[in-house]
Amino acid sequence: MRRTANRSLLPVGTKSRLRLVGAADPSRRRVRWQWARQHVASDPRQFRDPLTESSYDLCVYDAAGLVLRAAVPAGGQCGPRACWQQKAAGFAYRDRAGGSSGIQRISLAAKQSATAESVEGKGSNVDLLASGVMAPLRIQLQAHDAQGLSCWEESYDGSEIEMAGARLTAHH
Repeated sequence: MRRTANRSLLPVGTKSRLRLVGAADPSRRRVRWQWARQHVASDPRQFRDPLTESSYDLCVYDAAGLVLRAAVPAGGQCGPRACWQQKAAGFAYRDRAGGSSGIQRISLAAKQSATAESVEGKGSNVDLLASGVMAPLRIQLQAHDAQGLSCWEESYDGSEIEMAGARLTAHH
């Protein structure tokens, strides 16, 4: 990933949840991250422009390094319609086939009192093996384009992570 001088780290979330399923059967792999921050006001422009120029990456890091990187390009067609849609409060991405790293949905919403993001993916394109993941975890949703990089980030320590076989859940 390229990093530029115009990199902005946006506020750490106040409520978030991560779920990873690194099943041996690739068709059963899943990733889901939800992040929300309460504040006074929010502007959808913070999401840049995924319709034409801003690509998104969901990155999951554990104590040893990168566990998952799911890349979703700007623009694109997903079946008969555009993958990215502009909404009143932000943007939505929908690709039922999960062609970009298994990601099927992204929701980016900046409302008057909160900012919320969610990313969901499943299937064999999700390049993840959840077993062996070591705390702490750091999750980033990165938006990058020619103007730089924006990043929404959350961290989870060992007490916030539950492992059950190939399923990992973290929340606070």
